[in-house]
Amino acid sequence: DLENPFYSKVKSCERVTPVDHFQDVRLVDFDIEGSRIIYKPGDICLVQPENLQENVDFFFQLFPKLDRERRFILESTDASIPVPPSSLLPRPCTIQQAVQSYFDIQSIPKRY
Repeated sequence: DLENPFYSKVKSCERVTPVDHFQDVRLVDFDIEGSRIIYKPGDICLVQPENLQENVDFFFQLFPKLDRERRFILESTDASIPVPPSSLLPRPCTIQQAVQSYFDIQSIPKRY
């Protein structure tokens, strides 16, 4: 559940498509020992990745005046767009937490 997540380590991540295939499909095995999670075929799981520390450090090198420890609260300006649950982005949170755990700092910007 989004408000009480179970944080798990990846036991294995195996590519199941050929290297020359246009998609990179993976079979990921999570360590859920001790979680009491019960699942059945068709269930889904939310994977919330984090940015690598070296990429986070590089991000802050690009924005040297940004205070990593500055706290903020994210609020929606549009009622149809909810803010992420506090399990993904604490309220309040630091800029460091947002960059590490929520922002996709490696994405290629899109034009709209």
